[in-house]
Amino acid sequence: MWRCCALLLSAVLILVSGLGGSGFAAEEKRLDDATVMEAMIRLLKEKGVLTEAEAEEMAARLNRDKAEASNAVEERLDRLQTQSDEEIAGWIKALTARAAKAEASAILPEWVKRIRFSGDVRLRYQGDFYAEGNAEDVIDPNDYDGVLNTTEDRQRFRYRARLGLEYKASDPISLGFRIATGNDDDPVSTNDTLGDYFNKDGIVLDQAYLKVRPWKDLTLWGGRIPNPFFSTDLVWDKDLNFEGVALNLSRQWLGNFGTFLNLGAFPLQEVALSQHDKWLFGSQAGLQFEPVAGLSARLGVAYYHFQNIEGEPYESGDVAGSKDWSAPLYMQKGNLVYDDPTFSDEYFLAAEYREFNVTAMIDIGFWHPMHVVLIGDFVYNLGFDQDGIEERFGVDVKKEVYGYLLGVAVGHPQVRDRWEWRGHLFYKYLGADAVVDAFTDSDFHLGGTNCQGWILGGELGLHKNLWLSARWTSSDEIEGVQFGVDTFQLDLNARF
Repeated sequence: MWRCCALLLSAVLILVSGLGGSGFAAEEKRLDDATVMEAMIRLLKEKGVLTEAEAEEMAARLNRDKAEASNAVEERLDRLQTQSDEEIAGWIKALTARAAKAEASAILPEWVKRIRFSGDVRLRYQGDFYAEGNAEDVIDPNDYDGVLNTTEDRQRFRYRARLGLEYKASDPISLGFRIATGNDDDPVSTNDTLGDYFNKDGIVLDQAYLKVRPWKDLTLWGGRIPNPFFSTDLVWDKDLNFEGVALNLSRQWLGNFGTFLNLGAFPLQEVALSQHDKWLFGSQAGLQFEPVAGLSARLGVAYYHFQNIEGEPYESGDVAGSKDWSAPLYMQKGNLVYDDPTFSDEYFLAAEYREFNVTAMIDIGFWHPMHVVLIGDFVYNLGFDQDGIEERFGVDVKKEVYGYLLGVAVGHPQVRDRWEWRGHLFYKYLGADAVVDAFTDSDFHLGGTNCQGWILGGELGLHKNLWLSARWTSSDEIEGVQFGVDTFQLDLNARF
């Protein structure tokens, strides 16, 4: 009982203080302090420390301060009496909860206060609808003897669940973990598909990192980390996490003008039988600018260098399987590949990849919270050597080494509460060897490169942190055999 009374008393004091300036309790303390000071002035005067004039001057100042404090207390009490019973009851309820939360926080161990949890669940219906006349012999690059489904429409129900934790070990040091649904064979998706006779599903380690921020403008990452680059899903799938080390440096100059630099080194495949380990080295420099309130722009220029990612051709006298290490661990579809049935059951990448990428975004928010966001992204593979590939394999090849994405998003910057909304429309063109197909968007054209088409989608808030989203993509093959597919996704999302 005494605990409830104490909480109620704390709430009332907070309420009264909130009705004006520094608060009732503060003014009462000023009156008490003034009384103590009066006694001290009299004592110092009696001891001869203060002269008569000095004592009178200090007493006059105290009297003025007491009068101001007394008037402030009376004013706050008068204001309190003008409020309705319903308003006072509502404030007391809210402030009692705040006082209880503050008390609970005060008794928690210090290390508990440094933990921040986050998580989300997504329930998805997905329909894949294939175009009439699609070819039936599109190879599956992850299955030497298999082909992709290109004719039979599919209806799937899928879900994704993620749970993350970040612990602030000290002011500059944090460490984080996130687990998720999915499997360790697919780096660009954390979906699980329903329909396995109620069998249990797996959980994988999605993120595990150490983050150090020695200065406000500098962040260092290590481990399995979120994408450190400013990008769209033209080059990198949104579910992709990077493994390695990265640096983010950002700096504001002149208030509304800033620069940023992102660097990273990521091992792709450690090869035990060769010194040719596969790596990705990334660098990006950019500008961010806000000329007036409600208008901002961001531009990033990146270079992604894949090392030793192309296949090592077998030669006469090689042992079967001895160069299979040069095959990628994962592919979607689209990249130029070759095989060698004499020595291996693998597909190998025929080209090198040196991706030059320019990403731009303009956010027009004069009507905040409504925003219009214009997005443009362009990528070009500088590593594709057409003459070298044709000479190496003795066949003619088509050079499709660029891609772009153009689009607009309208609505709230992020859907968090009921009836908030956002819609978007994009056009995407992605040549067969513009990027490494393993890491690009896994939903558009059902993954990979050598595709073009439209993306239409939207989100609608149903409740706080609960929202509905829908997405329709319509895509076709750019070169080669016909392969067109439309995909519809309807998602129910929740997060904390």
